[in-house]
Amino acid sequence: MTQVGYCARHGLGIKSFGRWRQRERAAAKGVESALTLVPVGVGTPALDGVVRLYSPGGWRLDVPCTEVRWLGEFLRQLP
Repeated sequence: MTQVGYCARHGLGIKSFGRWRQRERAAAKGVESALTLVPVGVGTPALDGVVRLYSPGGWRLDVPCTEVRWLGEFLRQLP
């Protein structure tokens, strides 16, 4: 798939994609990178008090969440 095609499919700007690609190349060469790109989507809110995290690799994590502060702390701890 071309870069233009990938960006179109995922709703990304080609210039922005190019900048992130340069950062990743620099990180691969040993330059410290402080960011990790993770695709995120927001679905329909769950009414059962559970936050569901899905990965592009196919795993799903159901996190019981009744308190928003706890969820924020949990997400800050993710790599």
